[in-house]
Amino acid sequence: MLDYARVGPPSDRSSATINGKSRGEAVKRALLPLLSILLVIAIGTQCTQHPPKDAPYKNPKLPVEERVADLLGRMTPRERAEMLSGAGWMQSQPNARLGIPAIKMADGPMGVRNWAGSSAITNAAATAPVLATAFPAGVGMGASWDVELVRREGRVIAQEVKALGRDMILAPTVNINRQPLWGRNFEGYGEDPYLTARMGVAYIQGVQSENVIPSVKHFAANNQEFERHRIDEKIDARTLHEI
Repeated sequence: MLDYARVGPPSDRSSATINGKSRGEAVKRALLPLLSILLVIAIGTQCTQHPPKDAPYKNPKLPVEERVADLLGRMTPRERAEMLSGAGWMQSQPNARLGIPAIKMADGPMGVRNWAGSSAITNAAATAPVLATAFPAGVGMGASWDVELVRREGRVIAQEVKALGRDMILAPTVNINRQPLWGRNFEGYGEDPYLTARMGVAYIQGVQSENVIPSVKHFAANNQEFERHRIDEKIDARTLHEI
């Protein structure tokens, strides 16, 4: 129920109340939800506008952290979520508004693998082959203890990645060989964590020297191929730290 106070002379008009509260305060409270909605709409409209040509994230001379922060601030929640999705097999979602191209990936690590689809597709006789160099297995490279050799390998693989029109190589494999029955022991650099670290760093440096993106994979505890997407690895903290 409205409880209007008696309005007297001009000096007393500011004391008019609604349910014991000043009219100004009541109006502010009534408009607050509307203003909040308008603010959200304004921010959303600003986020969906095309960025200026001199936007900080486009400037390669600025620190990476500053460029990333600027780019994220311009992205809508939907655009951020779409960056985690794919536009196809081995290809990320592009963003035309912000000038973010799709990242085209290829599997590794012992050279460029066919990216047409899953193993069932790439191994099919009807699938067009991707011709690339087959490099020595990672466990063999690890046995060489030759860090510079692995760096050169990463660089040449990156050159082939670019020649085939891709941007990223899913490599190197740095999982520690913990048991002999793992079906991909040959990909890693062996059972020694220090050696694997040095070899992995060299491979990455070689790939990055050609402006290609490496993707380190199988960090730890990937020691079974059968049902690998469903198994439960139960490993205590000390064991994980030691490997």
